Amino acid sequence: MAQPIVLAQQNLQPGTAIARQEVIAYLGPNPVDPKQRDLFLQAFASICKKDYRDPRSFAQIAGIHGLPNAPYDQYPERKPGGGYCVHGGILFPTWHRPYICLIEKVIAEEALLIARTYTSDQQAWVAAAQKIKFPYWDWSAAQSINGVPSVFTDETVTINAAPSGNPVRIPNPLYSFEIPREILATFPPQLRQYPKTVRYPTTQGPDAKSNIAELQRGFTSMVHQIRAMTRVLFDGTVESWIDFSNHTMDNSSNRPGNYHSLEFIHDNIHGMVGGGGQMSNPDTAAFDPIFFFHHCNVDRLLSIYETAFDNWVPPTDTAKPLGPFRKANGTNLQQITWTSSDCRETEYLGYTYPELKLKGLALQQATLALYAPRSSRPQAPVQQPAPVQQPAQPVKPSQPPSQPVPPAARPPAQQPMVPPPAEPVRPHNTSSEQDAISALLSRFHLDFFHPSFSASREVPATTTRGVPHAHDPHAHDPHRENSAAGIHADSLPSVTEVYAHISVLRNALKGPFSVVFTAHGETAATFFVFARAAPELCDNCVQTDKENVSGALDITRALTLPDGTLVPANQWGSILTVAVMQYGRQVPLAQVPSLKIHFRKSVINHGGNRLTPSPSGRTYHHMRRWDDDGLITLLSH
Repeated sequence: MAQPIVLAQQNLQPGTAIARQEVIAYLGPNPVDPKQRDLFLQAFASICKKDYRDPRSFAQIAGIHGLPNAPYDQYPERKPGGGYCVHGGILFPTWHRPYICLIEKVIAEEALLIARTYTSDQQAWVAAAQKIKFPYWDWSAAQSINGVPSVFTDETVTINAAPSGNPVRIPNPLYSFEIPREILATFPPQLRQYPKTVRYPTTQGPDAKSNIAELQRGFTSMVHQIRAMTRVLFDGTVESWIDFSNHTMDNSSNRPGNYHSLEFIHDNIHGMVGGGGQMSNPDTAAFDPIFFFHHCNVDRLLSIYETAFDNWVPPTDTAKPLGPFRKANGTNLQQITWTSSDCRETEYLGYTYPELKLKGLALQQATLALYAPRSSRPQAPVQQPAPVQQPAQPVKPSQPPSQPVPPAARPPAQQPMVPPPAEPVRPHNTSSEQDAISALLSRFHLDFFHPSFSASREVPATTTRGVPHAHDPHAHDPHRENSAAGIHADSLPSVTEVYAHISVLRNALKGPFSVVFTAHGETAATFFVFARAAPELCDNCVQTDKENVSGALDITRALTLPDGTLVPANQWGSILTVAVMQYGRQVPLAQVPSLKIHFRKSVINHGGNRLTPSPSGRTYHHMRRWDDDGLITLLSH
């Protein structure tokens, strides 16, 4: 029997870890290193073809996350029902860290084997293979407005293939994966009919393909929401690791940070990309190749948050095993398994990210600049409605029609939600002001963090704990670059935004579902609940499915008038409607009694409302002031 795969700790010298790169820069049409691109794609295709019983096969690695209910690679602890992963808990971000490292290791080793088969320029191919790291898909980046990258949506791709090195067109291994029959038989009924992974399936049968047009429409329409979600994660709102790490709601508190988390953003990407395919369900999501690029970005945001705010897993939980990921051979779980304490420093796992050249306040500001709003202009002209009377008791939205709604259709119109008490209109940035701010903030940050936008710049050398090294010609000096760009955070105007704070029972509908906000016939925001269809198969789900999940959605655009001001608060309910959707059908709200929706205004001060010291002495800005006194309940059963 072969030895199990071990992710050994690496004792790297400071500054020698290789930085993971954004997927467009790494695998796109103009890759930073064409040889690494070609080797990566060949290696990915190779592990997809391996026997599903091989622990180095894509099928086995994907199966760690959910189905099938089988142990992985001789790990001594029996696999918990439905998967090893810990959704809804404080170890959610750290568990996925060694998971990405596992597939990174397998692909790198496969790429090295392929590199050694080239008959020309073999030394260069081998050198490229030795530098391979798994790329991340930054779905919050400015270029996301162009849609899901073509490396995930093209059915074929051209590479300089081994052994000749000549151009060859091959099936794109990142487009879809053919699921082994033995594994497919364990899938939920809704997904068992698809022998290959699909996104927004075109039919309900085995001939289904991915509807790329619907994927792109669904994704691009929500890019502004994802960027807003990412900003809230770093603006000082989410101070607690318990809030940051997972989507489980603390039902005893309405604090703003309680409604937002890294896992909540992660959930919405699963819904936006899956569209009813495998990515939409925790049991099957990892079988879609895009899953790992998505989670690599989740890991990147974890790294940025930890480095900016010096915040990590509570000491009571740092030593808990993150199975089935081994750091050594043996049978003692505590001694052989990675823990959150082990993997806090990414260098121990052999990688870093470009942003980690910064730390503390400088990293926080740079990240917020990277994800600054591109525009506050509404998607469509908003006509100010006539005033409405406030009813004595809340009135719920009308019940949905009994006819099913096609998966690709927008939610049907409903009667307006209950208008909140009248409040004065607060000033909002005009479109021209916000565009100017965004252009200034993103000009240099986008170029620095995403090398694909600068053909002449090499990937910056990596560092440890955010300290630039003297040998790095591209060492980042945020003060110098801010000055050169004429950016002074304190001089930027404040911005008023409106968020919908939502909570609902995780397993309210025994499977994944969405809460969709609509304004003027267009989708304004979507809250996706990433729930298992058969929670009783998962030990973790049995424990957590009695808890509420929560999230914060930016609905400012839907409530912004053409002149840049907000619609008065007492008229919000006449603009926004809400619908619960599952498997293409609208679900009566009466079937989701746990659903609660609150609206909250907030004011962003780019200079920060106050500076807060972290335990290590770092400081960060609280850039958002929430109007806690103005918390408006629009739906509460």
